Amino acid sequence: MSELTKQYQEIKQNFINELDLEKVPKKLQNFEELDFDEFVKEYKKAKKLKFADKLEERNFKNEWRSLFLTMPHKPKN
Repeated sequence: MSELTKQYQEIKQNFINELDLEKVPKKLQNFEELDFDEFVKEYKKAKKLKFADKLEERNFKNEWRSLFLTMPHKPKN
């Protein structure tokens, strides 16, 4: 395994650990194949999150957006 591949796997695993889920659904295991809105939808479903209002939802998205967008992603076809 190349050094770059090892680094990628380590970064990916760290991100998955940040999700703080007991069982990580397959879609979230492959988060790099999702766009941000798909990621939010799947994460909310996995965590069973319900937002009290738009401000709470916006704060949640802002918190995850920077981390998500700095992760390497596979290009969409």
